[in-house]
Amino acid sequence: MFKERITTWKKSQIGQTSGYEYERSFTSMIQEIEEEVFQTMTSTNLKDKNKKKL
Repeated sequence: MFKERITTWKKSQIGQTSGYEYERSFTSMIQEIEEEVFQTMTSTNLKDKNKKKL
């Protein structure tokens, strides 16, 4: 998941000459990854590790 996005981002930055655009695109990519991780971690189908065992 992360490796693919970072690899794709690196490929898109080949020939990039603007430091501003480089940093902006990196920040955008990281925010997308953060949102995806947050959605995964807050989904309802995860097990509750603190649930009482019967």
